[in-house]
Amino acid sequence: MMKPSVLRITGILFLLLILKASQAQFSVEPFDPTTADPAKDGIIYSLPRNVLRIEIDVVKKEEFKGPYSQYSTRLLGLTDVIQENTISFSLGDVRISSYAEPDPRLTYFIDLGNKSKKAASMLLSLSDEGYITGFSEVQNADQGKAKARQPVVSGETDNIRPFRDLLKPVMIEKVDTIFRRINVDTISKVEKILKKSILEKMPEQQAKEIADQIYKIQESKFNLISGDQEVNYSRESIEYMISKLSELEKEYIEMFKGTSIVKVETHVFYVTPQSSPEGYLESICRFSKATGISEKSSASGEAVNLVVTPVTMSKSMETFINQRNRVEKKLKGLYYRIPCKSVVSLRLGGGVLYEEQRNISQMGYVTFLPASGIGDVQFHQSSGSLIKLITE
Repeated sequence: MMKPSVLRITGILFLLLILKASQAQFSVEPFDPTTADPAKDGIIYSLPRNVLRIEIDVVKKEEFKGPYSQYSTRLLGLTDVIQENTISFSLGDVRISSYAEPDPRLTYFIDLGNKSKKAASMLLSLSDEGYITGFSEVQNADQGKAKARQPVVSGETDNIRPFRDLLKPVMIEKVDTIFRRINVDTISKVEKILKKSILEKMPEQQAKEIADQIYKIQESKFNLISGDQEVNYSRESIEYMISKLSELEKEYIEMFKGTSIVKVETHVFYVTPQSSPEGYLESICRFSKATGISEKSSASGEAVNLVVTPVTMSKSMETFINQRNRVEKKLKGLYYRIPCKSVVSLRLGGGVLYEEQRNISQMGYVTFLPASGIGDVQFHQSSGSLIKLITE
């Protein structure tokens, strides 16, 4: 995913530089703030490097045991039943994108030298972050972008938390008949007294009532489907009633079978690969099925590794460019990159979670243009490589 400031073309700064020859000629050198001469006139620019944005989706699954799971087989014949509350994690989709930022190790100073009356002009384009995107020579000096979970708390009542309260009251009214004999003089009569008390239903009794409701719902659905009802309902009405009955049936069955909640959590990491002919490897985090994503310094879980492997690097090319860069020249032109395609992969243990080829600019080479004879140059916005060049 490119940063918004990278995408804003209007963010490019156009600097009209007055150079000291009828033909554009200037000197560029690596910038070192500890040794640079503050009195010199010039411009500082950088080459871009690529930062990888890694998004990892983690699927979190919470399973809840049904409050009547122990009666599932006997009352409903269910076998696939959740036996305990659990939390587990698994890896989902992985997405990797990149964006450009100035490379602090590749900063250069354009030495403009002394201005002259016959000076030619150059239009230098910089991104809003300060890395170069192009320049062109302007013949007339007057003329003139590139960036929720529900906690599982132990306890007997937790089994019911994810479930809607579909139970009838668990308290029932008990009526006992008590006979009291009353003697009045020589007459004896029997008076009947009704004594009411509240008793709690036993779990098995509650489970039987829910099971009876399930069977009644199934019977009602069958009657609707078979047309065995007194009212001639429309097709839409029948479909609606069946769907509602199915929803209620499902919720009742979950009281026995249990239920689960699935959530997806996205973790984002930023990694800047370092230049290396052998490639680059970095552990970005650790993953465990029991705890999910954790810091890379954690002791639990397996390491999730980012691996960047150059595939187009040439040893002979590298030797030639190193020799060329060491040649002592009085003047050097603008520095630019020669890109290198790399395989970017994300791995967990011996498995590959993600893999693709993409250009990683810092895995390539850096060299320079001639100091003169170049009329128009355009650099790639995200890699600093050449797109267009016109010589005089």
